[in-house]
Amino acid sequence: MTLQDIADRVGVARGTVSSALSGKGRISAETRDRIRATAEELGYVANTVARNLRVSRSGSIGLHVPDDPLSYPFYMAVVYGVVTRAQEEGILVTVVPKSISNDTRFEDHLDGFIVIDPHDGDEMAARLLRGRRPVVSGEAPPADVPAPAAIVTSDNHAGATELVRHLVDRGARSVLGVIAPPVAAWSREVAAGFHLAVEDSGIRSTTIILGPDVGPEQISEQIAAAVTDDVDAVLCAAEGTALIALQTLTKMGRRVGVDILLASWPDSLALSATIPSVSSIDLRARAIGAACVEALIEAIEEAANTSANAPTSTRTIHVPYELVLRDSTRRLTGR
Repeated sequence: MTLQDIADRVGVARGTVSSALSGKGRISAETRDRIRATAEELGYVANTVARNLRVSRSGSIGLHVPDDPLSYPFYMAVVYGVVTRAQEEGILVTVVPKSISNDTRFEDHLDGFIVIDPHDGDEMAARLLRGRRPVVSGEAPPADVPAPAAIVTSDNHAGATELVRHLVDRGARSVLGVIAPPVAAWSREVAAGFHLAVEDSGIRSTTIILGPDVGPEQISEQIAAAVTDDVDAVLCAAEGTALIALQTLTKMGRRVGVDILLASWPDSLALSATIPSVSSIDLRARAIGAACVEALIEAIEEAANTSANAPTSTRTIHVPYELVLRDSTRRLTGR
């Protein structure tokens, strides 16, 4: 079914049909309604490929995600949000690997890029941000690379602060923070929020800053060594670390939610199914992915209309978080 078929049925020019379906042109409401009703009756589906060719686009975007096993559930939820929202717009998503030959100009075949949690020293993220196509960043990129068209972010500092205050409200007086390496904006913000809340609350704290390549066994050993008898709460970032902490504390004979509290930044489905379930900060990963797509579409349109790929300024889009309370932060016994 083509535009000409609709035009023949309604008795108008093909260009009139195109304008009516795209919402453009000076067409009477009656004619526009007749054209749209006929298109629906005939089962017309827009030829996305042809439309993209007319505006010199591929109809595809690239997505670059860190290779971080401790955060896989969160990143996969972000990816799902990206793909679902892009599908609604008729856009294909190509996953961009961690590295690729500099001789391969794959950037020229995609309309723009989404970079999630760009880490310090991530050569691919830096390459994309220095490229000619619009880029949207999930969380702020390192300071030594060009600014993206937009940054989609959560208030990580406030979320970590609220999580510590919740632990204090539940009776915690000595908190262990298990924090991811400070190689990305979110981990630095979480660490800053943790330390600020601890200082404001006047409680004791110990911090484990994980190494970049540390595995589950090493994390468990570090937690076991740091959880002395007086430690009554553990805050973990990221969610994979919380699962390791829960297992470690249980093996140590500590009763999570009874004589020691446990909380995670961020949330994941697994944390709702553990025994006990783990309180956390829900960053709404799918909403972050969808917001990245919407911001990138706007950036691509802006670049096309202004014939300039670099935005005049970087927009910041905030996705609100939610504190999810579960069994792991029931009030401590006797407090």
